[in-house]
Amino acid sequence: MSVLIEIDPVLLAAARAGDALAFEKLVRPHRRALEGHCYRMLGSLADAEDAVQDTLVRAWRGLDGWQERASLRTWLFRIATNAAIDFSNRRGPRAIPNEAVPALGPGQPPGPPSESDPLWLDPAPEAFWQDGVESPEAVISARESVGVAFLAAIQRLPASQRAVLLLRDVLGWSASETADLLELTVPAVNSALQRARATLEGKPISVRSTDDATVRSLLSRYVNAWESGAPDAFASVLRDDAILSMPPMAGWYAGREAIVLFAAWLRGAMGDLKMVQIQASGGPAIAGYTRAPGETVYRPAAIHVLRFDGDRVAEIHAFLLPQYFERFGAPLELR
Repeated sequence: MSVLIEIDPVLLAAARAGDALAFEKLVRPHRRALEGHCYRMLGSLADAEDAVQDTLVRAWRGLDGWQERASLRTWLFRIATNAAIDFSNRRGPRAIPNEAVPALGPGQPPGPPSESDPLWLDPAPEAFWQDGVESPEAVISARESVGVAFLAAIQRLPASQRAVLLLRDVLGWSASETADLLELTVPAVNSALQRARATLEGKPISVRSTDDATVRSLLSRYVNAWESGAPDAFASVLRDDAILSMPPMAGWYAGREAIVLFAAWLRGAMGDLKMVQIQASGGPAIAGYTRAPGETVYRPAAIHVLRFDGDRVAEIHAFLLPQYFERFGAPLELR
């Protein structure tokens, strides 16, 4: 169901006459929704930004060709979806390490990223699930639609099938609207949606929030375990078969014992640790900082996106992306 935003005809005429500022004002109300859509399609913040820029360039050049039979929003989403499909077809799907390479052995340190590693997913800032969702009846919640598990699962879909799933089940567009946008028939859209849903069936894609008292307690224990360095405290928050990945490093660990051993090694290698609770990828997350021996400042190290199972942590995806801390509202240093 497309959101209707009234277009100022004077602004539209000015944009069509070549006024770049008028064009920016026209598209500004839709930009965040386009970014969220492209991010879901591509699983990458940088690729999403590039796809949106490509979308706006195409829209600027083609504005005279917009016949206004569809809303500006629908027209922009058509361009953005095609741009994202083009990006996806050029560079292939993104993944998370535990779905792409074998696990490291207990006590085996991870190696540095290499050019041959697959392309990894990025975590999503809060704005990417707050804006752009158009239907309260959407089958998949906005939070779940930026969760690591969901994004990893839909990256396995062909790009056009991924677009159908996102338009129908996340943005809440009708089958006829989706068919029109993708230039498909309604039966083709319904068939693609059925196949996409079948791929997701049984996947653990739910995202829990800090409204859950169990999650709040578990987060507190998780932070204490990292900061204290106590192996028993860390082991107590993990499921037996928990995993820990560290994109963009390919190496990851399977099982409580291997993760606890790695945490002890990391503390010895990196110095003191400090953790701050943030929001990322649809739910509560942790911004992790390290302080090297002799320093007084804790510096950004990793954004920990967690998947919970009852009162235990089932998955830790520690994205080593200090350059993204500001996007997540995390401090750039701690004392």
